[in-house]
Amino acid sequence: MPATRKDENRLPSAVLVLFVFAAIATFIASACSMSGMKLLSNSNAEVAHASSALSHLDQLRADLLTAQQARAGYELGQEPGARADFVRADVAAHDDIEALRSLSEDSPAQSERIAQLEPFVQSRLAFLQKAFLQPAPGPGAVPSSADAQISQKNFVAVAESNRIMDDFQAEEDGLVARRGASYRRDFVATSLLVAGGSIFGPAVLLGLFLLLKRENERYRRTSESLQESRENFQMIADQARDYAIVLLDPRGRVTSWNKGAERIKGYREDEILGTSFTQFFPPDDVTSGKPEDILLLARSHGQYQEEGWRVRKDGSRFWADVTITALRAPNGALRGYSKLTYDATERRANEIALQEREEHFKRLSKLGEFLHSCRTVEEAYHVMQPVLHELFPSASGGCLILSSSQPVLETLGVWGERLRSDESFAPENCWALRLGRIHPSGGSTGVLCPHFHKQGLGRSNLCIPLNAQGDTIGVLVLSALDAGAEFEWTDTRQAMAGAVAQQFALALANLRLRDTLLRQSIRDPLTGLHNRRYLEEAFERELHRAVRRDRPLAVLMVDIDHFKKFNDEFGHAAGDMILREVGAVLRSGTRAEDVTCRQGGDEFVLLLTDSTREGALMRGRHILDEIRRLEVREEGNLLGALTVSIGVATFPENGSTPEELIAAADQALYDAKDAGRDRIAIASVTATAGDSRAVTGGS
Repeated sequence: MPATRKDENRLPSAVLVLFVFAAIATFIASACSMSGMKLLSNSNAEVAHASSALSHLDQLRADLLTAQQARAGYELGQEPGARADFVRADVAAHDDIEALRSLSEDSPAQSERIAQLEPFVQSRLAFLQKAFLQPAPGPGAVPSSADAQISQKNFVAVAESNRIMDDFQAEEDGLVARRGASYRRDFVATSLLVAGGSIFGPAVLLGLFLLLKRENERYRRTSESLQESRENFQMIADQARDYAIVLLDPRGRVTSWNKGAERIKGYREDEILGTSFTQFFPPDDVTSGKPEDILLLARSHGQYQEEGWRVRKDGSRFWADVTITALRAPNGALRGYSKLTYDATERRANEIALQEREEHFKRLSKLGEFLHSCRTVEEAYHVMQPVLHELFPSASGGCLILSSSQPVLETLGVWGERLRSDESFAPENCWALRLGRIHPSGGSTGVLCPHFHKQGLGRSNLCIPLNAQGDTIGVLVLSALDAGAEFEWTDTRQAMAGAVAQQFALALANLRLRDTLLRQSIRDPLTGLHNRRYLEEAFERELHRAVRRDRPLAVLMVDIDHFKKFNDEFGHAAGDMILREVGAVLRSGTRAEDVTCRQGGDEFVLLLTDSTREGALMRGRHILDEIRRLEVREEGNLLGALTVSIGVATFPENGSTPEELIAAADQALYDAKDAGRDRIAIASVTATAGDSRAVTGGS
């Protein structure tokens, strides 16, 4: 019994020991489980904290990208709500910065990164906001030098902010990875402790299991949220269709590809992933090792930017604005590269077009200087023709001027191949003159002008009216050299040809005006003969020429007999008619090299070059005969017989200066009148006052 009692006492003791042991084991298991749960909770809280920071960082990237897209949409004029989108993105970006600052308070390194990031983000937003404070420039606008400097500063802000965000993300990604591994280890250990202690505390096990399940569910939801955030960022990147956003591994192989890259370069994501980015370069660049050099520069300097030709999938080329940034882990190890590409082909074309317009403007300005210095229409044409040939080497052409005597356009000159138009035609046969504007014809569009006929079929032709000061001067005709050639008169070409034509037309108008003023200054408006002013200049010139060549020169002074009687009897209108008729006889009775002038009233002076006294006498007799034959009528009434008196003086016999020769001829004229008029008087070799010899007229 004692033994039994002892055994019975021992049993309760064992039970107590077991109970105590179970209690201690349960307590230890519970304590360990609670400690494990606390570790799991802390790990999960840190993961959630890091996930929240990463989510806000991704949202900040998305907001900055949205702000940039809003600015691009505003500048292109394609997004009416771009300003509102920018404002929302701006506010959201500042909220993200505040959230990241709050979430990074427990990490000095991350707090320092956020402090560095904030001014760059504000600089980027300020740069983007500036575009909304001024009118949208529209497509093809060329930035000023000041805008280019601001854009460079923004480029630095973009690069630095991306680098800081990449470092921040890398730190948080590392924290998530480490906490995830720790969480899994703690989860296994805690599960084993709970399982071991479950025989002593099923309620504790159940509670712990439920708690573990809840914590596991939270971790799953947090991971899914992080994945969803990254997918959203990828969706936003895909919406940036104007930019090719590509990620490369350290060896330059493509690891990420957005929709913009597919649109610009033509490759689908499944075609390009894992391939080398060297296929985007022209063959010559690949041969020279340029792709590898670019990666080396980006790795050395952190970032590389250039503009150059790139190749699409179909082999076509485009002008690309490329920025490559090296991506590094917090420890400095190279993780890869981000590559941002913008198709700047249109912008480059606009820049080239602007440069060409500037060159054309300089050429036109120089052309205008030469044209305004020309003295004749032919000289102006020879100045203008090479400019057109240089501007349009694939075209031939000609210039036709409106005749002053009849309404017909006549060819002034032709360049290139033969003129594809009639060499002369009426103005109504040209649509450009009828419409009063530049008229392209032939080729695929435009009504062909009748003056081209079959010569212009199948060619691209252009007619440009030469108008200046409200008058039509002529037309400029241009034709493509080859029939059926793919040559069109684009708006730019038409504008350039029109500018040259306008310069030429103004020069022709100025030349005509100059000729008119010159004629008015040296011509007698009634008879069309030269006036006294011209006589004085011509006399000096011809006399110097006679002296230099040792040749004779004759001066004839002609006066209408009884002209005052005609004026008094028939009126001044009849007198004017007589003056015109006599002027016509004098003009027809002299050679082209002679000078015929109306000195004033009814007196005329003729300078006969290389003419001796005998030749002058013969010419004077001819004039006398022609005047006698004149029958001047007014309103059908004969005005009466006309006669003239002529005085002749010659060089060197009668003087060596214009004054001496005029005086000698004038004296001879008076002698002819005193001798009975209708005759010629020749000054003697030693002519003095009243010393001349009168010769009767007639054959």
